[in-house]
Amino acid sequence: MTNKTTMVLSQTVGLQVPPETKPSPTVPKPVEQIDPMQAAKEDFDVARKNINELVTKGAEALGSLISLAQAGEHPRAYEAVATLIKALSDANKDLMHIHSQRKDLTPSDQSSPTSGINAVYIGSTSDLQEIIRKSIKPKVIDVQAEEVKNGS
Repeated sequence: MTNKTTMVLSQTVGLQVPPETKPSPTVPKPVEQIDPMQAAKEDFDVARKNINELVTKGAEALGSLISLAQAGEHPRAYEAVATLIKALSDANKDLMHIHSQRKDLTPSDQSSPTSGINAVYIGSTSDLQEIIRKSIKPKVIDVQAEEVKNGS
């Protein structure tokens, strides 16, 4: 409706004419910078929690399903037990897999040594002892002897 139509209808019905409102300019929200490592950690935590819940509830359901299968002795019930066991096994594998994926994503603090020094001596033990004796400087203690008097 136009402004003129609104005014005529408002006067006819006896209503006040609403004041004109101008739309307020929309201010775009600043885009938050998301740390990819933090996002990956949060996703890992959520996935781990979900898989743990599935495994826990599946284990509870498996106990009940085994009881039903034993009571009914129907082949379809045993097939459902086998399917649930397979699903629980896969969920456990998924849990271990996300752990290995997280380990791959996490930068390692420990760096492997880039070079190593391996000293290998080839020779006899007497030759080695001679080399060690030559490398050690002898310590000379210079002491003057005192004469000890015998008596009281």
